[in-house]
Amino acid sequence: MKFFYWLINWLQRLMFFDSPQIPWRWGNWEVESLFDNPHTHSLAIFLDTLEPQLLAQWYATVAPASAEARKAAIALDKLRQQKSEVAAKLADLEAQCPNKDDEKYSSKFNHDNNWEWLLTIGLSLMLFFGIAQTLHIDDVANLNSKKLPLFSLALVGAICLTAGAKLMVIRWVKATRSDEPTRSFYDDERYANPVAWWRRIFSGDSAVWLSLAVILLEIAFAGPGLIRLLPINLRKQLLIEVSAFIGAGIAALINVGLAWGTALEEIRSNKEYLTPRSEQQESTRRQAEVTKVAFNELTQEVKEQEQFVQHLTQLAQQEHDRWEATVKRIYASIRGKYC
Repeated sequence: MKFFYWLINWLQRLMFFDSPQIPWRWGNWEVESLFDNPHTHSLAIFLDTLEPQLLAQWYATVAPASAEARKAAIALDKLRQQKSEVAAKLADLEAQCPNKDDEKYSSKFNHDNNWEWLLTIGLSLMLFFGIAQTLHIDDVANLNSKKLPLFSLALVGAICLTAGAKLMVIRWVKATRSDEPTRSFYDDERYANPVAWWRRIFSGDSAVWLSLAVILLEIAFAGPGLIRLLPINLRKQLLIEVSAFIGAGIAALINVGLAWGTALEEIRSNKEYLTPRSEQQESTRRQAEVTKVAFNELTQEVKEQEQFVQHLTQLAQQEHDRWEATVKRIYASIRGKYC
């Protein structure tokens, strides 16, 4: 009797005055056996000696439930970490989507074009003289109320014809030259220089022929108007007449040259800057969309995993509470029996 009394008191001191037993409740032990864990060694001896079925119940139900809950909690932590990484990646991709550089470049490009269009309006003066001759506006300095509408019509018509011709050449050049490969001496010496313009004439290049037609028509239309504005004694001099036609040709050539320069610059900018930039932005947008879908899926998985962990934790706690209550009841009965 004294031996059992001493054994029960010794087990009581080990079981209830040892370090806290919370770690082994939730599967945080480093060893598999209750005998190897200092927190559960005395309890394992007690159960193995007097209640081996409770020791078997621990390994069969309580420990697996706690380990399963702990395993699910670890998986939840990994999902949360993965969600944080995906959220950071999504924020970085969304920050790259706005095309602020393209807006700055486009505004600068449009600003430069505005000055060119103002110059085009100034070059319409030559066509104005041709239209004025057609409308019999001989003396621009002495306009009366009857000829003022005709003067306004001639001015607006000249501006529209000049601007329209330039816009037509720009559109035509962009339509016919956008598909040409980028020429570089470092790629291939044969493609280092563009094709000569006179070869394009004989090859039937529509943009070159259209430009030549615009220049010749403007010269033919504006030249007689310029000559008509000259004094009578100068109109019959060949050199003066040729100079008038040359002046009209220079204005037409400058306008067409501006159109070609604008078109070729837009083509080059589109190939070297806008197209790669737009492709990069489109790729970034696609990545952002895919990442956003993955983020939403992870959010849903985290929510479901949280519910799953909560469920497993409750089950593990219930298993442990039932087992612990049984152990305490048996321990109390044995203590009361022998004490």
